[in-house]
Amino acid sequence: MKKFNEGIKDFFYDAIDYIVMIAIIIVVAGIIGWRLNVLFDEDTSNGHIATENKIETSKDKNLTNRSSTSKNNTSTAEKDDKKANDTDTNSDEITKIVIPQGSPCSSIAGILQNEGLITDKGEFLAKAQEMHLDTKFKSGEFEIKKNSSLEDIIKTLTK
Repeated sequence: MKKFNEGIKDFFYDAIDYIVMIAIIIVVAGIIGWRLNVLFDEDTSNGHIATENKIETSKDKNLTNRSSTSKNNTSTAEKDDKKANDTDTNSDEITKIVIPQGSPCSSIAGILQNEGLITDKGEFLAKAQEMHLDTKFKSGEFEIKKNSSLEDIIKTLTK
């Protein structure tokens, strides 16, 4: 009986190394899979998946609409309305941006800077890291107000 017990002990001492190695491999594989899922997560909540790097602004649409109207029919009252609308749109102008699938944070910062939503890429990246949302940006089409704060922009892009 003593020899049998010694044999079982030896088996478990030898097997425990393999069990620990398998457990470590499973944990590491799970963490890597989870982080990759976070990095390459698609925004399917609103049904939009970006396939092209297109940027469209509401400012462009306003210019198109204005140029299509007849210049001859413009009265002074309409000009005054345009001036009033221009000042309103500057404060509440909405910019539509498209974030391509798999875009890194630095690329997203470049898109935002090109559209005038942020002034400094480094500041945006630092704020995203500070909020622990730098790996949670979603792909798709977003509407962002021109005068939004960094926090609001980051929250919008991670919803």
